[in-house]
Amino acid sequence: MIEDGKVSFWLGTNTNIHQQKENENIKDEFISIASHELKTPLTTIKGFFQLIKREVSTQTTLGNFVEKAERQLERLTRLIEDLLDVSKINAGKMIYNKESFDFSALLADTVESIQHTTKTHRIELHSDCNITYYGDQLRIEQVLINLLNNAIKYSPGSQKIVVRCEIENNNLIVSVEDLGVGIAEEHLKSLFDRFYRVDNSSARFQGLGLGLFIANEIVKRHGGSFWIESEPGGGSTFSFLLPLNGQQEFADKATDHQTYYEGSFIRMYYREDEHYMEVEWLGYQNYDSVVKAAKSC
Repeated sequence: MIEDGKVSFWLGTNTNIHQQKENENIKDEFISIASHELKTPLTTIKGFFQLIKREVSTQTTLGNFVEKAERQLERLTRLIEDLLDVSKINAGKMIYNKESFDFSALLADTVESIQHTTKTHRIELHSDCNITYYGDQLRIEQVLINLLNNAIKYSPGSQKIVVRCEIENNNLIVSVEDLGVGIAEEHLKSLFDRFYRVDNSSARFQGLGLGLFIANEIVKRHGGSFWIESEPGGGSTFSFLLPLNGQQEFADKATDHQTYYEGSFIRMYYREDEHYMEVEWLGYQNYDSVVKAAKSC
């Protein structure tokens, strides 16, 4: 507390979280070791399944069982790969192989491949992103696959998913919209945390709660950002932004350098008579855009 320019009162607190961090390190080490150990026999099993498929016709009952077992094996493979990715992220060892690729072709190929996996949903693609992008193509594809699979999984009563891509202010903006169960506002900020599941969703929907955590990390490593628009029963739209030059650009639209600022990501007013700041988010702001707006007011 400062009175007449001098500190008259000071209060501080600290919490010892050493044991908590130690437990987290032990858990991360276990996940890493377990994932690697599980991957070795899984590779062998997949090899045997491929040999069996050569000898068994898919038209027979046995062939049908083999196909179903193989799909479950692929699901187990994805879960283990997610665990491996998390351990790499925590250890700072996630590798990105960046190169130039056709972003529009990536979108079309990913949508087509996921469409083949579902008979319940129709995926619509609306894209104006005919551009060459520099990044890790496989990792960006991983983000898209995760969002599309989530959209299918969490909209069991719907039949349509819409994927959009546009270029704005030298940024690629991709969104995946479903008409599913939606998400309550209090859960939105935690969706990108490790192992986070909304309420008792694990009883209804399968998964480890790692996909969005990994997707968010991949987007951040490309200089981008994620945001979500959703409401219970009204579906969800997951969007991410990828800057074309490796860093997000913030275009100024209007400001009086005192009480008002409007940019491509944020609109801010300073209510001088009431001593508070009014902020209107325009979708994909981040820390830098908020700081820029605040300095202009």
